[in-house]
Amino acid sequence: MSSAMSPSGPAEPEIAVRLRAAAADCDHAAGATAAGWVRERLAAAAAACRDLAAALGTDPTLATEPADSGRLRAVELVLELTRQLHTLLHPGPDGEVQDERRADADELAARLDALARGAARLVPRADARSETGAREISRRRLVGQAVALREAAQLLQTAAEAALAVEHPDPVAVSLAAMAVQIRAHAHDLTSWASRHPDPAAQLLAGARPVDEHGHAVDIDERPGDDAADGFAAAGTVLAAEPPGTGLAAPAEPEEQEGAPAWARPLVDETAAWLLTGYTRATSRTTAANALGIPRADQRLWRGEPTRNAPEAPNPLTFFPWCQRAGINPLTEMSREHLREWLAAQQAAGVPAGTRKTRLGYVSAFYREMRLRGKTTFEVPAALPRTERGRLGVLRPPVEKPTVALTLAQVRALRVAARTYRGRGPLATRELVALRHAAMVDLLTTTGIRADELCAANRGDLRRAGPDGHPALHIHGKGAKNRWVRITAVALDSLDAYLTARDAHEAGAELTVAGQVGAKPAATPLLATTSSARLGVEQIPRILKSLCTSLLRVAAASGSSTMRAHAAALRPIADTIHPHSARHFYARVAEAHGVHIRQLAADLGHSSVAVTEAYLAAADTLENSAAPVLADLITAGEELALQPAFTDRPDDAALRQPEPGSTEGLR
Repeated sequence: MSSAMSPSGPAEPEIAVRLRAAAADCDHAAGATAAGWVRERLAAAAAACRDLAAALGTDPTLATEPADSGRLRAVELVLELTRQLHTLLHPGPDGEVQDERRADADELAARLDALARGAARLVPRADARSETGAREISRRRLVGQAVALREAAQLLQTAAEAALAVEHPDPVAVSLAAMAVQIRAHAHDLTSWASRHPDPAAQLLAGARPVDEHGHAVDIDERPGDDAADGFAAAGTVLAAEPPGTGLAAPAEPEEQEGAPAWARPLVDETAAWLLTGYTRATSRTTAANALGIPRADQRLWRGEPTRNAPEAPNPLTFFPWCQRAGINPLTEMSREHLREWLAAQQAAGVPAGTRKTRLGYVSAFYREMRLRGKTTFEVPAALPRTERGRLGVLRPPVEKPTVALTLAQVRALRVAARTYRGRGPLATRELVALRHAAMVDLLTTTGIRADELCAANRGDLRRAGPDGHPALHIHGKGAKNRWVRITAVALDSLDAYLTARDAHEAGAELTVAGQVGAKPAATPLLATTSSARLGVEQIPRILKSLCTSLLRVAAASGSSTMRAHAAALRPIADTIHPHSARHFYARVAEAHGVHIRQLAADLGHSSVAVTEAYLAAADTLENSAAPVLADLITAGEELALQPAFTDRPDDAALRQPEPGSTEGLR
């Protein structure tokens, strides 16, 4: 909105200039009439306009106020009533105003005076220069744009949908979709805030109505048009037509029309956007979304469009669906009793304790985030102390599953198992899978990277010349900590063989030259399934176990003593092998051969050397154990000791007990 300079110097709103002009028009009309009561009414209107203009000049924010805001609409209505009074008291052809207009003019003047005084009190804000006042003014301006924000969110979502409908969408498309969700959530928050904090200027408008040329109050729809007097009539029509809050209510979403509560859609949208930005791994986002009850369709920001077999609705015992059925707003109505009821409902339905614990953990994280955003004050740890969580079965002590490092013989056996793997399907597919398994084993054992880091690696992360000029892999590590790991010639050869075969499998007869890893898009997974999808973290342990089982079968059918020796090395771990065992193997063997522990911590991506020391402590303790010494002492010379000679016959004299009173045992 434009502004002008007042005689005193500071900038004043443009609407204040218009008020002064209207006051001047009233003064001019008053000087042209001889009727005293007319001069009195026009002078009062002029004074009201000047007083309101002076009040507006005290609020510097009005110089930039949007013309359609509630505050300026109230002032526009003052201008409209002033114009109507000026028209009503305009002298006739004889230069006089008819006395029969006096009653109408008195009513109109009274309305004008009340509205002008109310506007002078409510429109300029005394706290406009304070942080609190400025923020509220800023928020009310956004409230006025809530509809435009929803339209912008819809446009963003529409623009991103087509780009997201691929297996590996561009990050820009993901970002745009997330922005659309956030904008829609903000628009809903603004609408909700406006309903709880009515605009005083809008309330003032609700009590004011324009009048016709005779000074009678009329409904807006009945009011005739008027093209005169600087367009004041059109402004008055629009201003008084809308009651407070009109245009601010959010359009009903499809879910709300079907009976979903008003909080459901905005909260689901906001939570999905938080999961997208708050968690770095898609698996964590999905687990959290499923625990909270985010529908599959709303997880498309990171999972893509739902497949045909994807469930349409979330589990009814997850958090949001349960709250909806219980009639509870999770942000404003959650309590300790409700949380207990939710956990009890899961337990009664036979939900495992581990699942209940996982769900509660993500619910706690959700409330922590919402508290930071000022949306709630509820806190799960305060509502359910540790002792009560234990009583409810959601604080089970974790089952300790110590990781046992692979031995060098077991690693060698795994490499043989990968290269002799016999899976199912066509020969070409089996060969491709065997090559992938070989690359996977070599990468895990020669780099020490985590299974999820390996699955998250892309072809673009593999560099023939890394930071030191040697082949290296850029790792997107735990806690968003990235690092480089060295790729050995053994691992690179296995990887080249796999990628070459995979490219041929995907392209048909077209082959790529070994080493041309960059020929595919950089975001293509380094290790993939036979359908070119990214290999999942949960698949790695299963693959390792299948390698052990495969080698055991191959060795049983083979007459090779070498194969039987490899099988013997894997047999003890065939049911318990885990990819983390390869990390422990990397740490133990490297440390035993003189690699400094700080280098090991850097290779493994540990945040502290203390973590690496924990990897080595158990092995060192067992290696220096006194148990073998004691066993040797206990069993020393046992092979020379005389053993009693028992026979297998139960009636043998050596097994017969002496008869009572017999002296046989004393001879």
